[in-house]
Amino acid sequence: MKGNSKLLILTLALAVIFLAGASREAMAQQPNIGVFDLQKVLNDSKKGQAARKKLESTFKKKQEELKKKEETITKQRNELVKMVESRSGNQEEMRKRDGELQKLMVAYQAELGKANETMRTDEEAALKPLVDKAVKTAGDLGRARGYIAVIEVQQAGVVYAQDSMDLTAEIVKAVDK
Repeated sequence: MKGNSKLLILTLALAVIFLAGASREAMAQQPNIGVFDLQKVLNDSKKGQAARKKLESTFKKKQEELKKKEETITKQRNELVKMVESRSGNQEEMRKRDGELQKLMVAYQAELGKANETMRTDEEAALKPLVDKAVKTAGDLGRARGYIAVIEVQQAGVVYAQDSMDLTAEIVKAVDK
């Protein structure tokens, strides 16, 4: 009986080794996880490029307005510095100009913060339909190919993935349909 149990254990061990080797070969032949790069989808798809171009033109107008205000602040600050250095104005005048300059700077910072927030929310709203379609397409492709998971490479921090696992190009095509 002892000889039979040793033979049984040896047979089971060989079977486990064989099955482990066979499953490794199967996994090497057919990846079961897909990956895609959402940022690349948004940058490479025609719809993503069009959305970004539209956003850039809107943002450019606001940037020009803010630049003019920044130039006004710089000009007033330079005038105040000259006044202080040359001592051409009285103390009351310098305090008054400094107070005005501080108010302008506070208003500018508030407007800049609001503009940045508006740009962020506008960008999210413009790209959301494309993101939703890309995510849905990634899921559909993964299910169709029998993948156990599809991972977005930027969010997951994927350092390496085989090219055969990358669904990005197919998702770009689907987003543009």
